[in-house]
Amino acid sequence: MPIRDVSPFQFGQAVLEPIVQPVYDSVELVAATPNGQFRLFTDPTGKTAREIFPGITTGGSLPAPRMAVVYGIREHIDEDIADATQVADVKNILYSSTLTFTVGIKDYAVAPSFWFPSGLGISGFQGAALATGSATNGVPAFHSHFSIAKRRIAIPPQQQFSALLNVAGAAVLAENTEIWCFLDCEFGFEVQ
Repeated sequence: MPIRDVSPFQFGQAVLEPIVQPVYDSVELVAATPNGQFRLFTDPTGKTAREIFPGITTGGSLPAPRMAVVYGIREHIDEDIADATQVADVKNILYSSTLTFTVGIKDYAVAPSFWFPSGLGISGFQGAALATGSATNGVPAFHSHFSIAKRRIAIPPQQQFSALLNVAGAAVLAENTEIWCFLDCEFGFEVQ
């Protein structure tokens, strides 16, 4: 029988096993309307596993005894760009919005959206000869993201957490645009 590593997660008498898994949520900014503030990770109602993961059943917290340690934050703007106006929309969002990551009542990261590259998706281009193109936040290299590996953020069981996307300063967009927020995490899940 292989020897198991000792779990870094201890919560009372519960034994938790570390699992590497991002938590993510998304919001769609609607074209031709003023956009405002969007609080992510707080309402799993009606969302599919594609839209929010893992097992967040109550708004903005992990059920006991589960806990998480966040070591990176990514903001990904959907890269389905059909024309130059959408490239302008991505630039507008990146330079006219902020993201705030909060655990409990403490803000752990507050910065403009361009400070949180996603390191995901496809690299951007747009040209007159091309029917379609793309644009994204950062180079699509997995390690190209806002890393807090040296100062990881713990999310204890049942502790409220959220990310606030503030696009109030952004101009009205030409196309609907989906924005994803990923928290790169290591979870403590129950041993099964």
